[in-house]
Order: sequence, then C-alpha cells, then structure tokens
Amino acid sequence: MTTNRILRWTLGLCLLRAFSSQAADKIKTAKGDLIINRVKHGTVVFQWDGKTVFVDPVGGAAPFKQFGTPDVVLVTDIHGDHFNKDTLTAVVKEKTVVIAPEAVAALAPAVLKKSITTLANGKSVEKAGIKVEAVPMYNLTPTCLRFHNKVRGNGYVMTFGGERGHGGHSRDARAQENRRGICLHEPAVHNDPGAGGGCGAGVQAEDGLPVPLSGQ
Repeated sequence: MTTNRILRWTLGLCLLRAFSSQAADKIKTAKGDLIINRVKHGTVVFQWDGKTVFVDPVGGAAPFKQFGTPDVVLVTDIHGDHFNKDTLTAVVKEKTVVIAPEAVAALAPAVLKKSITTLANGKSVEKAGIKVEAVPMYNLTPTCLRFHNKVRGNGYVMTFGGERGHGGHSRDARAQENRRGICLHEPAVHNDPGAGGGCGAGVQAEDGLPVPLSGQ
C-alpha cells in the first residue's frame, strides 16, 4: 500500500478514530516506518529509526512509560494542555532535548532549562537526526485568538526520512507547501467550527490525521 493510500485511508477513519480506539498509525519512510501514537488531545508520540519524539506531553508520566525515554520533546504553547511542568520534569531525562518557544522556556522550572533549545517562528534545528522547523501557530477567529495568538507559540514541521509531519494550528506558507505532510490538528480547533485548524489550509485533506482527538 502506498503512502498516499495509507494517508487517505487514515482520513477516512478520522471521525471513527476520534471516538474509538487510539491505535498507532504507521507511515513508510526511507528509513523505516514512522509510528504515530496519539495519546490525548494534542499529545502525540512519534517513533522512528530508533528515536522517540513526544509532542506536548501532559497528564503525568504514566501514559508515556510504554514509550521509554524521549530523544526529543516538542512543546507548542504555554497552556496546560500543551505545557505541563510536572509531566515534563518526569519524562525529560539527561539525553532528552526539549524544543520550545521562548514563552514556554521562560516558564519552565530551573531543572528543565538546561535541556531546552528555544526555537522562534521561521527557525529550524536538527536533533537526533530529525529536522524540526518552527512555524507560526495560531487560531483564526477573534474568539479563539485569545487561546493561540500569532507569534507566541510554535507549530512544528518535522522531517522523518523524507516524510514531513506538521503539528500546530499553523497558517504558515511552509506548512501549506507541505502537501504530503501529516497534519496533527483537527480542522475545528478548540471546538470552534469557524476556526479552521492546521489541516484546513495547511495541507491537502487526504493528508490529515485527527489530532487533537475530538471531545478531549
């Protein structure tokens, strides 16, 4: 089965999966399968080429024990459903690199600061063999802009063996060019049907994965 067919199949099950199991998705890359584990809301775990990436780990250490120590942790914004000090302190180990915007780094406890690499919108860095690009992450409607305004938070475009994955409520041009990317936010962010999330304009519809999970 080709990557495009897998992605179309995934989108077809988008609503079903949002209310049922949270089974891992598998995407073929030039260096083996990229495994995408959706944990809760915007929290995702990527496993690829012997590396593990946590996105917005929240909810304590227990949900992440099965995945081991992360090589990279991405934090998108300052709110509790993206940034949780206790969870980060529990999952981040000596080898872990945390990538976050300046606003998150400023709020992080001292014990985490040495692990944090700050990344501003428009910048990129490579960690553990994974290229990470920071793009603007924000909501569109006046009502929802108070949750995610422009510039403060990061969406992330990651490259795994030639496949690019995008996470965050982004409207940045690089995310829009990411036609075969994996969008990690549902079209109606924060349950506002007029908000239009990262998937709507960021990438083609056939490339969507349902994260955050509806109703969570």
